[in-house]
Amino acid sequence: HSQRSGWIMPSSDAVSDRAISDMRLEPLPGEMPKALARLGDKTWHVDGAVLEGAWSFADAYLLATTDGIPYEDGLHFSLLSPDRVEETVSLIAAYATGTFRLHGVLDREIAFSFFGDTQWTLRVLAAPVMHVPFFGDPRGVSRPWTFTKRLVVEDSPVSGE
Repeated sequence: HSQRSGWIMPSSDAVSDRAISDMRLEPLPGEMPKALARLGDKTWHVDGAVLEGAWSFADAYLLATTDGIPYEDGLHFSLLSPDRVEETVSLIAAYATGTFRLHGVLDREIAFSFFGDTQWTLRVLAAPVMHVPFFGDPRGVSRPWTFTKRLVVEDSPVSGE
């Protein structure tokens, strides 16, 4: 992994301070990949069936899951408060199979890739901000209809590599 100034890389001990190793995912039967996320005695219903990672950010947990369906794969992030799924955001591309790669963790942000040559950043805001549905998110990013958000997704296509 390359070192980007200020980022905690996956091999670093500091990532393990934010990473949650005892989060479990139990796939649920049904049409779309859904699962029960479990941490101790807490549970949440989330999208996805394959656990890619889980991190603790002060007041919430961030969970990354994928569908595990070749050519129809999606990456889902769930912001979990102790008693509910606070917010979800998904990256989906038709006829694509993604591979989740964590590039780094910094404060309330993670850097990752999933589809193609795009590096993504997901930031967990301390408090909700105004959000206009269908505007402001990069192509391929979807979220439920809402007028506030705490998860901010940005893309940076990589060129010349």
